[in-house]
Amino acid sequence: MTNHKNKVFVYIAFLLAVVMIATGCSLNNAPGQPIATPMDLSVDTMIIGYSEHFTTLNPFFADTTTNVDMDIVNLTQVFLMDVDDFVQTQTKYSNSVATIELITVPSIPTEIPRETATPETTTEVTPGESQEATPEATLSESPEATPEATPEATPGATLPQRYEGKTVYRITLKEDLFTAEGKKLDIDDLIFNMYVMCDISYDGQYLFGTLPITGFDEYRYGYNQEIYTKYSQVVSNIVTVDPETEDLGPYAELFTEEQFDSFWKVDFEVACRTYMNRIVDHINSDRTDDTNLLSGIPLAMYRCGLAYVTEDGTLMDVCQREYDMDVELPGEEDFIACMKAQYGYDLNGLENMYEEISFTNIFTEEFAIRQARQNGEITDTNNSITGINKLGTYTMELILDSYSVIDWLYFVFPIMPMEYYGNEQMYDFEKGSFGFSKGDISQIRKCDKYPLGAGPYKYEQTADGMIRLTDNLFYTGDKAFEVKTILMYLNSAESEKYTNPVSGIIDGTYDVCMAFEGQEGYDSLIETDTLGVRAATGYKLVFSKERIMAESMPVVLSDYTTWLRHITNVKMK
Repeated sequence: MTNHKNKVFVYIAFLLAVVMIATGCSLNNAPGQPIATPMDLSVDTMIIGYSEHFTTLNPFFADTTTNVDMDIVNLTQVFLMDVDDFVQTQTKYSNSVATIELITVPSIPTEIPRETATPETTTEVTPGESQEATPEATLSESPEATPEATPEATPGATLPQRYEGKTVYRITLKEDLFTAEGKKLDIDDLIFNMYVMCDISYDGQYLFGTLPITGFDEYRYGYNQEIYTKYSQVVSNIVTVDPETEDLGPYAELFTEEQFDSFWKVDFEVACRTYMNRIVDHINSDRTDDTNLLSGIPLAMYRCGLAYVTEDGTLMDVCQREYDMDVELPGEEDFIACMKAQYGYDLNGLENMYEEISFTNIFTEEFAIRQARQNGEITDTNNSITGINKLGTYTMELILDSYSVIDWLYFVFPIMPMEYYGNEQMYDFEKGSFGFSKGDISQIRKCDKYPLGAGPYKYEQTADGMIRLTDNLFYTGDKAFEVKTILMYLNSAESEKYTNPVSGIIDGTYDVCMAFEGQEGYDSLIETDTLGVRAATGYKLVFSKERIMAESMPVVLSDYTTWLRHITNVKMK
């Protein structure tokens, strides 16, 4: 179906946050207010220095390449599954958040090489049945036939074989999960998260929505892959013909005149507006722009090359219309007019206008939906995904159309409270309503003021380029943390106390920092009487021995995802 542009498989999680809006993103006792008492640098307080600033405080859309984003999520959220616990051969997984069981799997034909196995060779089975080729049977009876005996799921390598057939996971949440505000999480919160990630307007980096969930295509697009493929081929033929053509000639054998007119006169126009809206939504969630333009349409026009800022500080668009930003701003119709003036029917130009969103996918979807609906191939009754089933207050089943040993990795995402990020009044599982308007997650995207979750730490404030996290008193997981307060110093123009992480760790400003290859001072970091250095691939984790007991420092750091677990358990002096 829709191609996800430049999506990178996410192995660790991101960050959770919230903005005050009419529906969702509002709670009593919201954090972020000035703290009256001075910051106590006691034995349970740790100061971490970072070389960057966060991009957003919304975990659905956080930047996985930004350490601050990932750290805040890991510290304030609970995850359905921890990536460090991934094992290809597992049929059951349990942590302090949930238990996930692989209930039903297709047969895996061990006599056929993984790369040549075909769907026809698989059959549906359930654990406990007498079948020779099920993972359940082979795990205990035939080690050479287990998924572990097949090629590993190495990043950058070809993904392991998928085996067609019904696959069922049963997920049971623990009954003692509470947010930092004391609100209990249940299976409705998990289902809300799943539907957000499956929504057609979701463009974050969690890939749960790319699983082959039963009924996913019918829900998201209103039709299945076969129908989409049929009409996408019609679109491929239509776009080869000049839109101004009056006589289709030989092309009449490939598509009808009605389809030709519908595409250029209706679907193309709708696609342009949808494209604009998605660009604006995406840009509004991006905090990296350094211009003085307001967010929304003016900034979107600037980013797309449809307008530029003059020396006088006004905005000039490609239609030569000038806007005094203090008096007048361009609107939707101005954006559309400039887009048409700049590109007309140049589909390649429109596709490249904003690389993060595919215009080709949008106009293909618009055409396919309209044609399929006109021909009675789809209806508007697909309000839910048949493969997501609620069984009880804390239990659900997820049904897939096929199986792969790496499917477990798609369960690595935080469970964010619907009370805050969604709208509980819009949630009714039986009626096909899941806490937001289908196809529109704009309100969820705006929840980026502060993170709220059920993790071990609670967000308190961002001030002077520093984030303060404190112990979440409602957290019921591992409470062995020695560190009760974390101060995160960010690389920000607002911070008067910020210093380079390497310099800060040497002069005692920071207790911990991460130093990356190429960073100023990186090569000079060695074991000294005052520093404890732990090396991992691409970075070094550096501790101040003046503040942290050497015997509590981690010995081995296998990857980035584990370091936070180590530092929260170190002992402070």
